[in-house]
Amino acid sequence: MNGTARSPRFIPAGRAAGPMTGYDAAALNDGLFPDEQHKAMAVANIGKPEYGTWMDRLPRLDFAEAVRTA
Repeated sequence: MNGTARSPRFIPAGRAAGPMTGYDAAALNDGLFPDEQHKAMAVANIGKPEYGTWMDRLPRLDFAEAVRTA
């Protein structure tokens, strides 16, 4: 699984990427790799973000609000 750790390296500069989980690996492999010589390890969407699509970080709870210690 060394390839999984290196997968972010293929993302070109200036692009955004998001990992996708919950995909049907068997259907993906059947559709893309019918010869069974390759298998999908990860799926990611890659694209160029539209101007103005990034939001500021949403508010976060303080530690004392989020954690109760016994």
